[in-house]
Amino acid sequence: MLEPGLRALLGSDDLWTFFSEVFGRQHLTFQHPPEALEHLVQDLGSVDLRALLEGPRRPEINLSRADRDDWFSTASTEEALAAYAEGFTAYFHVGQLRPRLLPWIDAIAEAMAVHFDEVDLSVFASPPGSVTPIHYDASQNLTLQLVGKKRWQLGENRRAQSPTDNWAPGMAPSPHWRPGPWHDGPDQAGGLDSLESFTLAPGQGLYVPGGHWHAVESLDHSLAITYSVNVTRRLDLTMQALMAALAEQASLRAPRMLRGTTRPIEPLPVLTAEALRGGRGLHPKLWPVLCAAPAPITVGVLETAIAASALDRDALTEQAWATLWIAQDSLTFDDAAKAHLVGLLKASC
Repeated sequence: MLEPGLRALLGSDDLWTFFSEVFGRQHLTFQHPPEALEHLVQDLGSVDLRALLEGPRRPEINLSRADRDDWFSTASTEEALAAYAEGFTAYFHVGQLRPRLLPWIDAIAEAMAVHFDEVDLSVFASPPGSVTPIHYDASQNLTLQLVGKKRWQLGENRRAQSPTDNWAPGMAPSPHWRPGPWHDGPDQAGGLDSLESFTLAPGQGLYVPGGHWHAVESLDHSLAITYSVNVTRRLDLTMQALMAALAEQASLRAPRMLRGTTRPIEPLPVLTAEALRGGRGLHPKLWPVLCAAPAPITVGVLETAIAASALDRDALTEQAWATLWIAQDSLTFDDAAKAHLVGLLKASC
């Protein structure tokens, strides 16, 4: 009997190569084995859109169309099918609605070393000619084409590597991302000429790393499923350790004072060198110098603070940046200083 999981999905037993050379680095097309495809379709229950929407447990259906800025959701099968007939793409989560799919989700979560809840299994149903414009997702996505054909355009993102949010041209930039004209789209020009183009047919699949640009066009009535995996990041582990350390400080656990109050705000505590070595925060020599510095803190002020503290740049870590980010109520940075700090952190990692 076929064992659900990442090996069956990719049609390969060589997961070592997938994780060491592909995962998080480059996209990958794969051929889903016929036996596995049949098994998965049986677990899904049907590849007919109406049958999927009218199952024993009905999903919340999201509907979108590229030439319309608005999108909407509905629980009505008839409303969703009418929108589909007008060119809308329907997508909805099915993992919790189809109990026979749960072993697939559980096995992929185990392979990706994440909790079950960090894997979303969704169905994408698209009419001919429907387009999903260029964008990128923060999650790691595994897509399997079940019905019809889709043309994909996909390429590496050199502007916002490993982003923490989904993004598309026209959206506001996120403070988590490094500065630069990345918001213009791929290769600064915003066009699709630099992206690789290929077509997925039934039984073919695609792995898209988080952050990689992609645009999709349905050539037929298309039905595909996508596993979206929210992997654990170094940032997540850093913030967990940092929050545990900061939670020990009574002044940080206290409610934030409202604007206009006459009561002075207590200074943020100085974290110890031991805390820094444990990956918890700033070097104690640097903290008071920065606290005494004028706001906003510029690149010059930052360099002076490092020099005055007699610290190596290597003393700055990812945890230091996280601490500074939390301390924005007391310290403000201009964009150049933020970019400079990010550069220092990258050099020391």
